[in-house]
Amino acid sequence: MVTDFASAFEQLKKHNVELYPITTSDTLEQARELETKYARGKYPIYCDQEKQIFKVLPQDWTRYMADKIPAIFIIDKKGIVRQSFYKDHTKELPKIEEVLELIDKFAK
Repeated sequence: MVTDFASAFEQLKKHNVELYPITTSDTLEQARELETKYARGKYPIYCDQEKQIFKVLPQDWTRYMADKIPAIFIIDKKGIVRQSFYKDHTKELPKIEEVLELIDKFAK
């Protein structure tokens, strides 16, 4: 999945999308290895071992998902989470085309 985003990075930029991949289970060194392997230097992969990201997510979602990752959040310019996907494995997350369709839909 991360490689899908690396391959489609130019498409994401055209859609005015900012990408913030966050790992909560890896060390900083492992996050850097993921950057090299998957992001190919196009964007950073952030490391959040203290799981601070869960403090900023809407409480009702985090209560039910209980740190379940991987996930994708589509957040609009106002900071509102418009769509979220939680899966057990990155291969189960939506493809980049589906994400771009949703971004276009929410931009209207």
